[in-house]
Amino acid sequence: MKGSDYACSTDIYSLGIMLFELCYPMYTGMERMIVLGDLRRHQFPESWCETTKAAFPTLHSLIISMLSDTTSDRPTAEV
Repeated sequence: MKGSDYACSTDIYSLGIMLFELCYPMYTGMERMIVLGDLRRHQFPESWCETTKAAFPTLHSLIISMLSDTTSDRPTAEV
């Protein structure tokens, strides 16, 4: 980690990826690679948008904020 720009916002991004994985079933390693690659570009799977995004808009918004490219836009874990 020496010399890198690590901050708690990096952990928030990772938590966003894990939260998405908990909510979206992926059945093969190839599917996981494609879906997570698209997610890095803020492209959610069509089935996610039709089901989860519509049923749980707050969850979708939380994941979007956790995966923001701008670290200051990500939620914090500060108390």
